[in-house]
Amino acid sequence: MPLSTTTKLELGYSYTDATLTAGFTAGVVPDLVGNAGDRLPNVSKQQITVALDHSRPLANNREFHARLDASYRSDFWTALPNTAFATDLPGFALVNARAGFGFGKAWRLDAFVNNITNQVAATSVSTVPGPEHDRAYFVGRPRTVGVDFNYSFKGH
Repeated sequence: MPLSTTTKLELGYSYTDATLTAGFTAGVVPDLVGNAGDRLPNVSKQQITVALDHSRPLANNREFHARLDASYRSDFWTALPNTAFATDLPGFALVNARAGFGFGKAWRLDAFVNNITNQVAATSVSTVPGPEHDRAYFVGRPRTVGVDFNYSFKGH
């Protein structure tokens, strides 16, 4: 949604309340147990995104641009909740920022900071049955600061 000729706001939201409608067991032990009403694995109930983009033309075919964005994902199970290796991973929020200059239509130089708040964004966990302290968690990147220098071949 445009806020002005140089600034726009992007919003996104999803709500998913997906559950099993019937129970089941599978496997030798059985090692896969699903009860009616269990949440589906790897599905967050809520996800939210918001971004603010700003772009302003400058002299000599140059442009300044900046973006601030944030996202949130609520907690989610890594497997069916009654399965031995299931873990309910906590939700997390990520905030990113980027600003830079465009030169002509092809060149772009940006400075960025991803995961500004340095959140431990757990996205999955190993499926090794047993005590939770024996499991390995897979997380998103920590705070990352950098510079991008890009050339676009599109339209050239």
